[in-house]
Amino acid sequence: MRLNHPSHTGSILIGLMIIAGLAACTGSTGAPVIGPQTGNVTEYALNSDPSTPSRPLGVAVGPDRNIWFTEFAADGIGVLNLSTLAVTHYPLPSAGSNPTHLAMGPDGRLWFTETGPMDPDPTDTGPNNLGQITSAGEISEIQLPVDDSDPTGITLGPDGNIWFTEAATGDVRRSTAEGSISDPIGTTTANSMPGAIMTGPDANLWFTESSSGIIGQTALSGTLTEFPLPDSGSSPTEITIGNDGNLWFSESQSSKIGRITTLGAITEFNTPTGSSVPEGMTLGPDCNVWFTETNANLIGRIDPAGNITEFTIPSANSQPVGITVGPDGNLWFAESGANQIAKLVPPAGSRTDCATVALPPVAKCQNAKVNTDPGSCTAATVSIDNGSFDPQSLAFSETVTPNGPYNLGTTSTTLVARRSPTIAAACTAEVEVDDSEAPKLTCPGAVVEECTSPAGAVTTLTPSATDNCPNLGIAQCAGSGGTFALGTTSVNCSVTDGSHNTSTCVTSVTVKDTTPPVISSLSASPAALWPPDHKMVPVTVSVAVTDTCDASVSSRCKIVSVSSNQRCDRNALKITGPLTVLLEADRDDGAARGYTIQVQCADASGNTATGSVTVSVPHDQGRGDDHDQGRYHDDHQRGFSRH
Repeated sequence: MRLNHPSHTGSILIGLMIIAGLAACTGSTGAPVIGPQTGNVTEYALNSDPSTPSRPLGVAVGPDRNIWFTEFAADGIGVLNLSTLAVTHYPLPSAGSNPTHLAMGPDGRLWFTETGPMDPDPTDTGPNNLGQITSAGEISEIQLPVDDSDPTGITLGPDGNIWFTEAATGDVRRSTAEGSISDPIGTTTANSMPGAIMTGPDANLWFTESSSGIIGQTALSGTLTEFPLPDSGSSPTEITIGNDGNLWFSESQSSKIGRITTLGAITEFNTPTGSSVPEGMTLGPDCNVWFTETNANLIGRIDPAGNITEFTIPSANSQPVGITVGPDGNLWFAESGANQIAKLVPPAGSRTDCATVALPPVAKCQNAKVNTDPGSCTAATVSIDNGSFDPQSLAFSETVTPNGPYNLGTTSTTLVARRSPTIAAACTAEVEVDDSEAPKLTCPGAVVEECTSPAGAVTTLTPSATDNCPNLGIAQCAGSGGTFALGTTSVNCSVTDGSHNTSTCVTSVTVKDTTPPVISSLSASPAALWPPDHKMVPVTVSVAVTDTCDASVSSRCKIVSVSSNQRCDRNALKITGPLTVLLEADRDDGAARGYTIQVQCADASGNTATGSVTVSVPHDQGRGDDHDQGRYHDDHQRGFSRH
């Protein structure tokens, strides 16, 4: 614990001046003193060993509607069961934590401040945490970002977050239900040592600045306003809301009760008992403000007009500190010196208009993971509510900020369960929007191409694609822009979006060959048969042929027929091979004989071309040109395509 102003230590943390053993004083600066009335007080001991006092300080109603309290000296949190009157103690994990204030949080747990060791040694920092405890006693701690900042006052803010003061650093911060600590929202006057804090009727945060004698106000935006008290040394300590819509606060050093309007007008009232050191403050069940008088061992009550009544406590030097209204309609307070929790029943006939204890709503969030809406890159409707409720079944509203639609990716959101402008609970969650929608891909229609080479045909395929989100990849088809072979090829097309969703489709490319070969020349060897001695002469035909799509078309050329211009025996000609034939060296008397050999070449696709060549048996050797022997004739031969 870092103390910048030791003289005001007791004004900052409830009961610390008790621990310091401040001596009692007498006297009054107020109106004529009317003696204290006997209080209807019942006291409950916290343990049976007076040598190990727990020193209860802060008091609050917990989620189980029992009385919970901090145990400053015992480093623990205690609870008094209103049904059984049994006391249970829950030790804190961190030794030397010295818890002081506590308040209901937005998550159905009690939150409290761990101020750290009461030690003037600046090197002995110790714990510096916020704590949380469930009704079952499960405790967790949140380490604060600045060492030895001395967290002190704590309250549930109008935004549904936890707000707290740091006495040593002079800061006001807030924490989400999940424990995310903000940067300082309000930085007070130097060395002001802010203490108690609460939500005001104007939905701002109000707090005491003990060392500087100031009442501070900060808006949720962080705008800070400070209202100096007439006496800068009055040490304002605790603060509460009165039924009149004003803020009421205790001034421990000047023994006054102060009232401040939301516009900053200040009125002060002296306690009847001088040097009473007023501390804890609460709105009572009778709609008056009740307070503890630590040094005078009294409980005080002040009405809206400023009239104060004091009530005695059975135990001497009990040093009352924190005070609150219980769910039974009575006042409950901590007796730090006597190590007791006490109950005060208001005088008979008191009003009960303000006796209802309404706990805040409980906000419960869960992270949400959803897909984008169809055809959109956002998700319009997402719920992060995980069963938020009101403990009293009172009506409340829910708002989520931002409220969608939510973009692709992760968005931090806040749910606020609000009962009124000043009572709310908040929680945060992550909304993750994923894109699982595949792109819409359109394949090009089936393509038919004529081959342009023996390898096939070069073909480009262009698919089209759209997607619900940006960053769509390029739609493409396998092999597009390359050469496709003869025949039909099934082609896969695909596109992938920025979320790795892939769409595929299938088209086809058919490469056809409908062009017949081209026979450029035919020749026979020998081209003339001589002498005409009736012998069978082998003749070989040579073909010069090309084809656009078939480089080996010449291997599929063959003689399809042989004819003669003269009548001859059927054995005068005989095809012996694809391009070989036996021809009889013979002729009719007085005339040359011509053999016409017809050749057909077919490509691999069945397209054909035909041509012919003539082999002659001349009349005599001097007439070798009879019948154009050996020449290629195409005047009656054509190529034909196969369909």
